Amino acid sequence: MIPVLLIVVPLVTGLIGFFFKNEGLAKSWALMSSLLTLVFVLAGLGLAKGSPLLQADVAWLPDLGSRFTVGLDGLSLILTLLTAISFPLIYISTWRDRYSKP
Repeated sequence: MIPVLLIVVPLVTGLIGFFFKNEGLAKSWALMSSLLTLVFVLAGLGLAKGSPLLQADVAWLPDLGSRFTVGLDGLSLILTLLTAISFPLIYISTWRDRYSKP
């Protein structure tokens, strides 16, 4: 369940962020999205290794025998944590920068 949330939450919040016209609101939305992702990663760290919440296995097209499988093991969980910590720090450190279209 958690690996699916780690894919869906940034995807959906990123798509919603395209529709913000106000720069401050867009920055706040990006920071909130990255913090929400960090919460899910920390929840994954709190679970025991081999927990069913760290794996998702769903039949995608059963007639073809295809499945959607995603999971977090030790190394991928650490790398996901590194990414989840980096993004809020990057957003906070570039908060005062102003971006404009050339």
